[in-house]
Amino acid sequence: MEEIRKVSRVKRVISMLLAILMILVSVPLSSLTASAWGFGGFPGFGFGGGWGGPLVVTNYKVEFKDSRFNNITTVDSGSLFYLMISISGNNVNQIPGQENTYRVYITDENLLLPNFAEDGFKDGAVYNGYTLHVNDDGTRYVEFSIKNGDTKVIRLSAKFKNGTTPAKESVTVKVVNTETGKSASGIITPQSKLLWSQNKTEDKTEIKASDIENGVTVNYTLSASPNNPTTSTGAWWATGLEFTDTISLPTGLTFTSGAQSALKTAIQTAVANAGYTATDLTVSASGSTATIKFQIDSKNIKAGTNPPVATTEMSAVSIKFPFQLSNTTVDTSNFTTAGTVANNLKVAARPSGKKDYSEGLGDN
Repeated sequence: MEEIRKVSRVKRVISMLLAILMILVSVPLSSLTASAWGFGGFPGFGFGGGWGGPLVVTNYKVEFKDSRFNNITTVDSGSLFYLMISISGNNVNQIPGQENTYRVYITDENLLLPNFAEDGFKDGAVYNGYTLHVNDDGTRYVEFSIKNGDTKVIRLSAKFKNGTTPAKESVTVKVVNTETGKSASGIITPQSKLLWSQNKTEDKTEIKASDIENGVTVNYTLSASPNNPTTSTGAWWATGLEFTDTISLPTGLTFTSGAQSALKTAIQTAVANAGYTATDLTVSASGSTATIKFQIDSKNIKAGTNPPVATTEMSAVSIKFPFQLSNTTVDTSNFTTAGTVANNLKVAARPSGKKDYSEGLGDN
């Protein structure tokens, strides 16, 4: 009897194994699901399924950090910071060991990558397993691969070009999975400003009627200069200056019809003597007020750029402008004693990469 029971138990075990085998044979391979780690398995046994499930990226982000690894959203041009790409659990439902390729797109030419040759502008440059590619249009991307299931943090040094990076124009950096097309992006905003000042001086302000009869010259000096050393960060270089000079005569004096031509010739000569050409020059002289407006270009502009881009900071400018008061430029019929000639100077700068003189340097 004992032998019969043993045989019976063996038959039952064999029957169960055959039943399991039939179930496994009848289940199609496509029905096997992936586990969180991508290991193969069998349904009904509690440890996941096969490979080939949907692509999954559990964490995917672009961040920017300062030298102490604090998160930042703004940074002075010329200051180093870190571009951080974090990918956690890359494609955890795919076959372990296989790789996906990622690209970090850099579209702004002012964003430099010092880890790579030529500050990140040499096509094919390699750093720590990451390869830089430069497109024909100047845009760039850093390419790298990561194994499925892995976690990876990429840290690249970065900085914005000092002097030529526009202020407060946000830049987007995007990382893209080339297989899925999925992406994540981060935004960083450069900070920069024109570090310039302007000034005006004159050798006399009080004018007497007798002075005008004999002809008298008031010598003005119109000047503007950068007040930042070349090593300063957060600088925005100028590519041109716009001067607006307003002269107001004392009560009783008015400009004659010949004043406008005389003033135009005087300012053209003064600007030329300073080594520049006055462009968009306008002169008006009516009643007791004359206004002179003109622009000058920097000598440090990259050839062929429009809007103009600076190669270095514009040099300081000093224009010695003689303003002659005589019976040909002013009417003295109602002026019998003395008075003060007032002069107001406004200077605006055209920053690198811009078309307009949008940055005022103040009044004087």
